[in-house]
Amino acid sequence: ATGNPTIRFMEDPLRMLRALRFAVRMGFEISPETFEAINRLTDELRRVSRERIREELDKMFLSNPVEALRLIYTSGVYRVVMPFLDGMAVTYHDYRGHHHGESVLQHTIEDLTRLQQLHPINIYNVLAVVLHDIGKPLTRKVENGKVMFIGHDKLSAEMAEVWLTTMRYPNEIVYTVSDAISLHMKIHELQETLSRKSIAR
Repeated sequence: ATGNPTIRFMEDPLRMLRALRFAVRMGFEISPETFEAINRLTDELRRVSRERIREELDKMFLSNPVEALRLIYTSGVYRVVMPFLDGMAVTYHDYRGHHHGESVLQHTIEDLTRLQQLHPINIYNVLAVVLHDIGKPLTRKVENGKVMFIGHDKLSAEMAEVWLTTMRYPNEIVYTVSDAISLHMKIHELQETLSRKSIAR
C-alpha cells in the first residue's frame, strides 16, 4: 500500500480486492503489513456494492483462477465474499477413487489446475469448477468407514444459484453454471454403462 494500509483500505475497501488482483495478475508478493491489514479489515468490504466486488473477482478468476482462490482464502476476504470456503477448507475426503484425503477446498484448487491445463478458461467454466462442491460440507457423512457426500451435486447447484444471484451475476451465467453443477456427477454415473464417445456427447 502507499503509506498506511489501514488508512488506504478504510478510504476505499475495494482496494483490498484490487491488491489481491494485482498480486494474482502480476505475480506480486503482498507485503506483510498490507496483507495483515487486508485480513483485519475484511468486514469493511460489506460497505462495497456486490457489483464492484463481482467485477474484481471476475478479473482475478480470469487471470489465474488457482492463485485467485488461494489468495481469496488465505487473505481472509472469503469471509465476506465467499463464506462457503470456510466449510470447504475443513471438510475432508477419504482415500478412495481419485481422492487422497484432501480437503474440499484443496480438491477444488486441484480441479482448477486441471481446468487451466486442459481448456481455455472463461467465466462459465471457472465459476462452475469453483462452486461445484460447495455443498459437500453440508452433506458429508461416514457409512461403513467411507466418507459420503450424497446429494451434494444438487445442493451445490442450489447454493451456487443463490450466491451467483446475490453477487448480481446475469441470469444466463447463474442458470448455466448452476445447471452444469447439478449435472457434474453424471460423468461418474455414466462411465459404467456408456462409451467415452457417448459420455462426451
